[in-house]
Amino acid sequence: MHAYCLKDLTKLEKTLQYTFNNESILMEAITHRSYYHESQEKEGAYNERLEFLGDAILGLVISESLFYYEEASFDESEMSRLKSCLVSRTILYKVAAELELGLFLRLGKGEEKASGRLKPSILANCLEAVFGAIFLDGGYLTAKHVILNLYEPIMAKLLEKDVCSDHKTQLQELTQKLYGNLPQYRLVKETGNDHDKLFFYEVYINDSCFGKGSGKKKKIAQMEAARNALSMIEKDGTPAGNHFNDFKDCL
Repeated sequence: MHAYCLKDLTKLEKTLQYTFNNESILMEAITHRSYYHESQEKEGAYNERLEFLGDAILGLVISESLFYYEEASFDESEMSRLKSCLVSRTILYKVAAELELGLFLRLGKGEEKASGRLKPSILANCLEAVFGAIFLDGGYLTAKHVILNLYEPIMAKLLEKDVCSDHKTQLQELTQKLYGNLPQYRLVKETGNDHDKLFFYEVYINDSCFGKGSGKKKKIAQMEAARNALSMIEKDGTPAGNHFNDFKDCL
């Protein structure tokens, strides 16, 4: 490994407040598949397997943290809503950007020219891979400690302001910028008796369905539909990262 890589990784480890026992696991976590496929040696591996693992670890850590959260006792639907927000690509991107994770990425030439170090999806995926690498290198409790160090300030702000529940406002602002129109929510079905109803909503933008949601209250079902619509827009590529910038201003 080149000396400058070791120096850079030491900086990353300092930011994470964790030093790897096996440096090759961290190298795998920061290696994008574009770098691997352009490398003649094909040494090591790229980070998608670690990303899969890290996603599961992050979900468990956040779920456990919400379950034992001292300031409130959340019910199942509230925990589900908050978890979905906290493990979202939006939050992962925010954390990765604060870590300056893009500076440590190993990218192929094509992805480098395409500003891959700034892409929210690549940064979010790499952060999950780093979480997976820490789990393999140091175990669950170590990974939990690192994740909570990074997430607890964000969790405190989100839970205090309840930004997570405001997906409808985020979607409204975003669709106005991208499509010049407001989202419309349509009740498509309701089941159960009067004391235990379940509502199903779809959200439409310019007559196209962007998301579906369900809940025991109409507002919760609409929020879930809005959250899924935001995820669809993120996945398809929001121009200039508008959604991420808007969300960052809320924190």
